[in-house]
Amino acid sequence: MNSTQTQETSTPLDFRVDAPCKDCDRVTRHLVLATAKTHWQSECGHVYGWHDYSIIQCQGCLGISFCELSEFSEDTYHDEDGNEIPNQRNLYYPARVVGRSEMKGAWRLPKNIYAIYVETHASFCSELSIMAGLGIRAIIEAVCKDKCTSGKDLKEKIDSLCELSFITKVQKSILHSLRFMGNAAAHEMKAHSTVELSAALDIVEHLLYGVYFIRNSAISLPSRDS
Repeated sequence: MNSTQTQETSTPLDFRVDAPCKDCDRVTRHLVLATAKTHWQSECGHVYGWHDYSIIQCQGCLGISFCELSEFSEDTYHDEDGNEIPNQRNLYYPARVVGRSEMKGAWRLPKNIYAIYVETHASFCSELSIMAGLGIRAIIEAVCKDKCTSGKDLKEKIDSLCELSFITKVQKSILHSLRFMGNAAAHEMKAHSTVELSAALDIVEHLLYGVYFIRNSAISLPSRDS
């Protein structure tokens, strides 16, 4: 199919947009520093697509990121009246979800656990649901390995984590639920919903805080006999 394509670049003058900020963890006003636009359409003109690329700077923290807004004529949905509406996609780099910034102090985690956590968080923010589900299970596996739990599979390792008093019996039951989610992602290629994955991330972050940060902070507390 033959097509034509046009490109245009510009440096807008004091043009601002609202966009989610990775560091502010909320929607803020951004200054558009530069833009590039591409548009293409088929020879018949019925099939088309366009991309708007922008370098943007948050006017709160002054952080700089990249935004891509796109539309493809064949990617549509229907509204309540049955009208066909183009599905515009808006992507940000680095990927971010408002209200879901990385856990505070994550860099203080053991190196291998931190690496898995960062990749899992990035997968969630990039809407890579299956990979996020796998990552959540991997975080639990990594914590069990770091704490030298016993057992031939993750079920027994989670039970051992409880026996070693790193988690409570209630937390053990919840982690088994996350284990099932991870199994579904790994063996059934199941993509869990954003709500389910967000709740799962809350739980593993709570696990990491409890196992690593709270225990380390408790060391500096006075003993009962002092």
